[in-house]
Amino acid sequence: MPITAYITLFCTGFSEVASNAEKRMSLKMRYDLAQLNGASAEDFKDLYNAADKALYYVKQNGKKLGFHSFWDGSVGYYNKDMKCDHIAAKYDTLTEEQIAEICQGTPNDWALVNAEQMREIYTLLPVHSEITEISEQNHARMEEIVRQQALRGGYRLAKILNEIFSK
Repeated sequence: MPITAYITLFCTGFSEVASNAEKRMSLKMRYDLAQLNGASAEDFKDLYNAADKALYYVKQNGKKLGFHSFWDGSVGYYNKDMKCDHIAAKYDTLTEEQIAEICQGTPNDWALVNAEQMREIYTLLPVHSEITEISEQNHARMEEIVRQQALRGGYRLAKILNEIFSK
């Protein structure tokens, strides 16, 4: 499966223009991958609910939005009115060497890299802040992080799925 298909699948769940059926399929695929990695359905549900109900929230046009919810929807937020295949084409500009570098390591290594980047996100989008009042500089950096995360997620998902299905 080409990487654009994986990135499309990954971002479909977060897109404002994706149909409900596409969003459900994307969530189901992410849920199935969590189970392949040993998480039970209850673990996944508990983890998601705990993160979604965190006290750390931001505001979007005055409406409270969980920090987790905002970042789950950030691909769509930064690419309004774009379909997922267009977002994938816009993001997918890496060389073979860059792709190989992204795919190095294990899922545990990837989690540590993501955790490090999440620390930066909390400084760019302070607690209880209004998203529309964040500086252009912070928005530009946040959009770049969204792009990086989508690419990492897409290529790493492709690596894992290719390994699974090549057996």
